[in-house]
This record gives sequence, structure tokens and C-alpha cells, in this order.
Amino acid sequence: MRLRRVTRSPVGYWLAVILLAAATALFVARVVGAAEEQRARFGARRPVAVAVRRLEVGRVLTGDDVVVREMPAAFVPTGAAASQGAVVGRTVVVALFEGEAVLEAHLAPAGVRGLGAHLTPGRRAMAVPVGAAVPAVRAGDAVDVLATFESEKTFAVAEAVTVLDVGTDAVTLALSVDEASRVADAVARGAVTLAVRSPVENPTP
Repeated sequence: MRLRRVTRSPVGYWLAVILLAAATALFVARVVGAAEEQRARFGARRPVAVAVRRLEVGRVLTGDDVVVREMPAAFVPTGAAASQGAVVGRTVVVALFEGEAVLEAHLAPAGVRGLGAHLTPGRRAMAVPVGAAVPAVRAGDAVDVLATFESEKTFAVAEAVTVLDVGTDAVTLALSVDEASRVADAVARGAVTLAVRSPVENPTP
């Protein structure tokens, strides 16, 4: 059987090349157009520092705790840190979840350590003695402080206050000046109990 040699037509070859180039250019133009449309809709991408694991209240951040990722500007929360340098060495005052953007509001001011790092202006750190009946609270929990005086009904002397530290016989709370006064009076006059609140529950007006 004789084999016929297929003759390549120069005109056909270059026509195929031109058509392929045109199709590629059209595809690239569509991809670029879609990217530009997305950028116009969500804004340019911005660097954001995010937590690589759950970070508890009181932790001093290191470079291993956060990573910088690019996010569309429309999805970047107000106050988000843009670099590791802006957060490393600062103390966490609000627990962070894995993948959550690190905000200024989540951290104590730079250079502030210890219990003072957890206190906003007007708040005081106060150790409240507790008994065996107290629930298993941990730093970052929100609690109500309940006072019970002899022959009187139990009532709240502080609501939705933050636990700063948990010791063997006492729990340190962040209280306003007025709350600290009421709690101190309750400790001196009667029994004090802590009740843990839901983290999404607002205090009763």
C-alpha cells in the first residue's frame, strides 16, 4: 500500500496560528475583564494579619501566631492590622478564632503588659474570693457578680464583667469604679457568686 505524503499548506498553517492567537487573546481579555470587574466591586486587595490558631485572652502574640493574607478591601474589617509587626508583642484582650482578622480592638496598646493590658480607661482589676460552687470560668469569660446578704434576696452587683485571671481561691475581674465598690461591699457583708453569661448576651439596661 502506498502512503501519501500530506502536504502542509502555508496559508492554512498561518491561518490556524492566527485563529489560535485570536482565541487566546479573547480568553485572556475575558479573564482580565472579570478580574477588573471583581476589583471594582470589592476593591483592591489589601494585606491583613489573621490568627493562625485560636488565641486566648492574655496571650502575648509572636510571629508564629499570625500570618498576613490578601483580602478584597470590601471584606477587610475596620481597624484590621496590615502586618505582623503591628501586632507581635501585644497582648490579646479579646479571644480570636483561627482565620480571624486581628483588629486593634482585639489587642492592648503596644508596650502594655500584665493585668493593665486588659483594662480600658475607667476599669479596675479586682480579685474576688470565690468558693467551690463557682463555675469553671476562664480568662475572657463574661460573668455576673451576684451578692447574697443574710435575710435578703440575691441580686447582681455587677453584670457582664470580664474575667482577667483565675486563681485557686479568687477570680480577677475587670470592673468599673462603681462596680468595684459594690463588689467590695458585697464581699465584706455577705456571700458572692459568679454566674457565667452567654458571650453574645447584652447586659440588662
